[in-house]
Amino acid sequence: MGTEDDGFDDYDKWFTKKLPNTCPFHDGMNWNTWWSLPYKYDENLHFTAWTGMETVKYIDEWNFDGDKPLFLKSSFLKPHSPYDPPQRNIDQVDPEKIKPFIKSNTWDVNY
Repeated sequence: MGTEDDGFDDYDKWFTKKLPNTCPFHDGMNWNTWWSLPYKYDENLHFTAWTGMETVKYIDEWNFDGDKPLFLKSSFLKPHSPYDPPQRNIDQVDPEKIKPFIKSNTWDVNY
């Protein structure tokens, strides 16, 4: 796993190896972006795909001996910000059927 000293977590390191000199965020997005854009890169480079692939890899490499159970928690970041689903997910939604949700006449009215 990444350390505080190196400034990158494991996903950042992996992504940088796949696409050097490229940031996993694009078009002004960051870890706290509240608006949404389709994911710009190949879907297999997405944080969610990486988490799934790492989980499967761990299970495949687990030295299972039948007598010892395995408990594994795989924690997916999404659906939290940034909201950058693959385009295929966006294409499954009919925008005509989605109504904006406004909780009240407070801060969310502006957005």
